[in-house]
Amino acid sequence: MSIAYLKEEMLLPERETVINKALELRGNRALIASITLQNDKIILWVFHHQPCDRAREEHIVDHMTNRDEILGRIDDDHTHSPHIREISIQGQELALSSSSIGGISHDHMSYMKLQHFVEAGVDFTSIEDIDLDELALGEYELEEGSPFPEIDPSKEMPVSLRFDEMQQELVVEPAPVFTLSVGEQADTRHVFHNPVEDKPMTFYFDLLECHDLWKEHAEQQGDEKMRQAWREHGMSDEDIVVMLRQHEETLEQVCPRDCDLLLLHYEAENDAQLCFYTLQHLDSPPVIHEGNSVGILFGFSDEEGIHGHSRRVCNLGVIPKGYNKPTTLELVSWYRKIPGETVEA
Repeated sequence: MSIAYLKEEMLLPERETVINKALELRGNRALIASITLQNDKIILWVFHHQPCDRAREEHIVDHMTNRDEILGRIDDDHTHSPHIREISIQGQELALSSSSIGGISHDHMSYMKLQHFVEAGVDFTSIEDIDLDELALGEYELEEGSPFPEIDPSKEMPVSLRFDEMQQELVVEPAPVFTLSVGEQADTRHVFHNPVEDKPMTFYFDLLECHDLWKEHAEQQGDEKMRQAWREHGMSDEDIVVMLRQHEETLEQVCPRDCDLLLLHYEAENDAQLCFYTLQHLDSPPVIHEGNSVGILFGFSDEEGIHGHSRRVCNLGVIPKGYNKPTTLELVSWYRKIPGETVEA
């Protein structure tokens, strides 16, 4: 690392207003530290508490399975700070164009910024008891061309923050387990507990199918209407050949030619997204893939299912062709929508 690079990364603002506004963002402590102008960029700096489950982390290190990895990822996602779309300070609307949030611990660049804020007079009293492993620093850049806000730290500091709608993945407890057969269409109504609203959530299985991805690919290759649509979007015949070849290479990584994908079609109350996994997958150790990770996504469909809800599809993984064994599934998690909101502090 060169000194020139280090200087570029240093926080050396041409102008700065210390704000010192402690608040709570969706259940976690935060501190709006200051707003700076440097290299024609206006940045709002916010410290976020991102708590982690140390007991779960220690368990995962010693007993890693796909289940551990999935539950750990969900737990980590809960610590992510919500995206701030707009902020108002002392009545001034600050439109934000981009943001990034990074952990403080073991990052010398963050340590330098932390030192800067201490020297600038930021009051850390509200968050000084938080372990650095659980503290993150957010950089929120104002839209290009925005004037530097005229904020008076000696006056009252009313703050209003507007958040975008987001989805939160929640673990299903207790996790229901089911055994289904390929081709089975079940009319049974199933439920799991929604802890947010303290009520049951209803869902149905429509179909468990072996999906021939390569047959679908062959049909796409021979679909002249699809080729014509690509041409109308400016693709030459050579471009189409290259695209289909690259698609084949991707499919080889996702699903070998002698295999199919096991897909679960289901419906859920409020069209909720549910995450099912086979018990075999959950109890197996994670497979580390070298190179780029690729996948095929199946999710929401405009098609109405047999029970009146939008049909969703969950990819359960790769299976050999001709697979016809009963499959045991577990409903591990689901997504709930958190509407956009305005928080006053």
